[in-house]
Amino acid sequence: MIDLHTHTTYSDGTDTPLELLQKAEKLGITTLSITDHDNVDAYHELRKVNIKDYYTGDLVVGCEFNCNYQGIKIELLGYNFGLNNVSKWLDINAIFKSDEEKRRYKFNTALSIYDKQGVTYTKNITYSNNNGIPLVYLCKDLKKYEVNKEILGDAWDQDCFHFDRLCTGKLDYPLFIPYEFHSTKTISDMIRANGGLVFFVHPYIFKINNHLEFIDSLRKENLIDGIECYYPTFTKEQTNTLVEYCKKHNLLISGGSDYHGTNKPVKLGEQIVPEEDITWV
Repeated sequence: MIDLHTHTTYSDGTDTPLELLQKAEKLGITTLSITDHDNVDAYHELRKVNIKDYYTGDLVVGCEFNCNYQGIKIELLGYNFGLNNVSKWLDINAIFKSDEEKRRYKFNTALSIYDKQGVTYTKNITYSNNNGIPLVYLCKDLKKYEVNKEILGDAWDQDCFHFDRLCTGKLDYPLFIPYEFHSTKTISDMIRANGGLVFFVHPYIFKINNHLEFIDSLRKENLIDGIECYYPTFTKEQTNTLVEYCKKHNLLISGGSDYHGTNKPVKLGEQIVPEEDITWV
């Protein structure tokens, strides 16, 4: 069993790195990657222990990077890069000093935008780490009020976990939350300069009119080495489309659960990723 997309308490997951390794061991996951958002601190923590005491499988160095492409907030997964150099790059070029800082920025900025757009929410609402992901927390609150249905649009029928992407991922969405991201080229070049591989992650999650055209643009600009084809919310048809595209254009294939612990309704190792398709680890 392979899971190349997971998160810990170093970003928006609820398991510590060691807890995640122990769960992966118990489930029989043979290849795992911890891919926290914009940091590799989990790997620094794991250097202090003998990993094999907790997890006997293969641990692939990874990270999920926020970036901007054609005005859309997307993510790239980087794998097998030089850990120390990427860690230093992130320390120097981080837009936010910590994930906590980013969360509070999104929470407070969201409330400001809600006020401007006339969104109804619980007054005096506050955020803490115990509330989980900021916009998921806010989404649950907004859905208490039927009057918000018109403003939220298709987000009203989305599960709250993906509400974040509608806010931060589409410039024309009324509740878009602006903050700076590095360009996709900057992130892609940095990963490759440090010996890593670059994957476009969960393409169908993003609100894009034509996903294959979007992917084609990334490929033609030589920004990606592969695509995350296996993902829990993808239909069989979507996965097959991506796998066929990768094979046609000689791109690598990856997949994972996007496990966040209790912050997201998905189980570690939930997405079945055929080992024969993952030839690069």
